[in-house]
Amino acid sequence: MAEDQNPSVSNTRVLLRLLQWAGPYRWHYALLGLLAFLVAALYIVDLQIIRLMVNALLQGHRARLLRLLLWGLGLVAVVNLLTLGADVLKAWVGVKATERLQREMFARALAAPLRNLHALHSADLYNRIQDSAATAQSAISQHLAAIVRNFAQAVFAVTYLLLLNPVLALGCIAMGIGLPLAVAPGMKRLGVLYWQRQVALTKEQAAVQESVQAAEFLLGQGLAERAVERYMTRSGERLRRHRRVAWGEGFAYRSWPLIFLVGFIYTLGVGGWMVARHWLDVGAVIASMLTFANLTNPMMSFAMIWPQFMNALVQARRAFAIVDLPAEHAAQDAGPPGAPQASAASVSPALRITPIPRAWAERDIMFDRVSFRYRPDQEQPVLDAVSLCIPAGRTTALVGPSGSGKSTLVQLLMRLYDPDTGRILVGDWNLAEWDPRAWRLLLGYVPQDALLLSGTLYDNILVAKPDATREEVWRAAELARVDEFAARLPQGFDTPVGERGMLLSGGQRQRLALARALLRDPPILLLDEPTSALDSENEALVQAALERSARGRTTLLIAHRLTTVRGAHQIVCMAQGRIVETGRHEELLARRGLYWSLYTGGDADAGAAPAAQAAAESS
Repeated sequence: MAEDQNPSVSNTRVLLRLLQWAGPYRWHYALLGLLAFLVAALYIVDLQIIRLMVNALLQGHRARLLRLLLWGLGLVAVVNLLTLGADVLKAWVGVKATERLQREMFARALAAPLRNLHALHSADLYNRIQDSAATAQSAISQHLAAIVRNFAQAVFAVTYLLLLNPVLALGCIAMGIGLPLAVAPGMKRLGVLYWQRQVALTKEQAAVQESVQAAEFLLGQGLAERAVERYMTRSGERLRRHRRVAWGEGFAYRSWPLIFLVGFIYTLGVGGWMVARHWLDVGAVIASMLTFANLTNPMMSFAMIWPQFMNALVQARRAFAIVDLPAEHAAQDAGPPGAPQASAASVSPALRITPIPRAWAERDIMFDRVSFRYRPDQEQPVLDAVSLCIPAGRTTALVGPSGSGKSTLVQLLMRLYDPDTGRILVGDWNLAEWDPRAWRLLLGYVPQDALLLSGTLYDNILVAKPDATREEVWRAAELARVDEFAARLPQGFDTPVGERGMLLSGGQRQRLALARALLRDPPILLLDEPTSALDSENEALVQAALERSARGRTTLLIAHRLTTVRGAHQIVCMAQGRIVETGRHEELLARRGLYWSLYTGGDADAGAAPAAQAAAESS
């Protein structure tokens, strides 16, 4: 994200990329440019009519004055109609271009590796997609279009002034162009000020979001006042940045009335002197004054647009940083040779997925000396040369003290991360060669903290497979025993779950998450401590649903409560990133090792280090 982090990166590069991005609408923008030049030319024709009207009035030619008046009114009507059409077209193109950029940003964010995505705060990501994209597109659809319009207007104004009187024109041009150029360097700083203000705004929004999400904790621990202080600090920084922007904008905006006044006095004085010597007619002086306004207005408008244009380029830099996120499936095939090809019809290339046949996932999964660190500078690996076979169609349980690498192993299997060294094999195929998104379609995942979306019970199950029939949804709900508590709710499956499922109990949320995972009938089921936060009654209900759902599937279960793993075909005991013991429940108890210590309530963390050391020496 170099462009995003460095505000001094060439604005020309960003603008050229915006123009390239606007390619699908190039004919619309060309039409806008044509309308801008046409309207600018008609303005000059209108000024010439005003000149002729003034002269006709002074000379007493009433009939000619009436004809010119009618022509002028008709021309004003035409100009207004053309301007209205241009405004409507500009608004339509702006909305379509913004929608396209937002869609691509959202797709890229969801297709990016987790390492890259975690580098962004969620509030910052939301701000970029929602606000930065819209502001970025305004650089083309609004600000650049206005600059072209003002340029055309200035060119026609200069030409007309030269035709009226070269001497008078040169002075008007010098003031109309020279003075704005004199104040231009002061506006260059605005781009950096806008970038700094946006960074401060993002931090302020992040403070609000984090405090709202952690409201229960903050209130329960008496930390609400500190959260308010943190917000006020960030809000104060944003206000300071905003104040600097206001000073810069004020300098840009308020210099123009002075320029206009000086030019007006010059035109009136010099023009009046020329009229007194019969070098110029009165109509030409009036037309010159109006033309000078027609010259300074574009320059004044340019001064007002320029800061906004700079801000739009800053936002474009932030938006393109998301578009440039690498896709985790880049330069990878969907699977082994013979896989079906992806359809070209897709919202975004980042979302095209080539499906993997289900039969390929119904094989043993092998971790072959897998090592992994979340950060390159991390001293101790999270997984250290782990080798493990997960039999197809059987249940494998992962147990061990906190930080032993259980969840990381599941994350690697889901291809949220890739191993630093070693391989993960599915049958004889290296999982790293497959499109991770296609692989995940064969996985059913139930996290420790079930993430539910605002909507109904039915909506939250259907999200896993939007084209599922109602019968398929009912079957998944029955398998996860969602139907039991749904029948007791007032609206059944149409009952709203609230934000993040807060209207449901913990056990209900877990069963709903399980139903969602089962809707696709996945051959592989991944369960990350799904009962750790439940009471005994809900744990029994969820455990029964899990055992029922795991039949015939390759199931990998992370367990906090060891009573839930006694029926597993294989129990893998981990400590400090290594596999310490493997076996069935009775076998591991008989060894009186780390598993026995965990099961009998001993100090698991105390026994983890020597067990891991012994495992390291044996390998």
